[in-house]
Amino acid sequence: MSYNNRRIDPNKNAYGLGMHGLILDFQKLEFGHYLKDTVMAIKPNFRKHKIKTEIAKRKLRFKAFGKDSLEIDFEKKDNVITVFRPLDLSHKLEISESELADFLVISIFEPLKPIEFDFTNEPDYFEKISDKPKTKKRFLNSSRDHPSYWFLKEIIENYFLIVSLDVNSENIYQIISISDIGIVLKPLQEDYPLTGILGIKTGLLELKTSL
Repeated sequence: MSYNNRRIDPNKNAYGLGMHGLILDFQKLEFGHYLKDTVMAIKPNFRKHKIKTEIAKRKLRFKAFGKDSLEIDFEKKDNVITVFRPLDLSHKLEISESELADFLVISIFEPLKPIEFDFTNEPDYFEKISDKPKTKKRFLNSSRDHPSYWFLKEIIENYFLIVSLDVNSENIYQIISISDIGIVLKPLQEDYPLTGILGIKTGLLELKTSL
């Protein structure tokens, strides 16, 4: 999955965050994005370090990054290179995506200082006003004065929670475990003001409908 993308020139501004949330599966030869469940076929050429996709007009050139990652330069003008990092898929959860979403929506979570928030089933603000096909984005009722949203992504029974408190950033967390007192998270990509978040506590696990 692509996240924590790399700035090409640290002395220059990065325009955008690069293309985060892309999922590249060399075993299934598939390419997709965590916001949608659809995928496209790919044809990698490891000798030439290129990937051919169904819709791209040009082949994507990739190269190794570190010991276990690779990077693709989609748009040099953005001063950001997209970095694909391996996922640890050993944290399988015996729960469906809809059940997990319901758990988040009905639970009362303790604030993540300085942010107070509620997960809702309402469509994201931009989804409401858009004529494009609906995505999985749901409105996050937060104390920040910005449009906020959240959604889940399931990959081989592993779940990822994506939270945005600003239109220019997305926080990506892998859900490690779930219990009556909350969820344990592994941060993959974080932006201010949410940093170092390792879990969310539910306290007494009250139901919103009972208030």
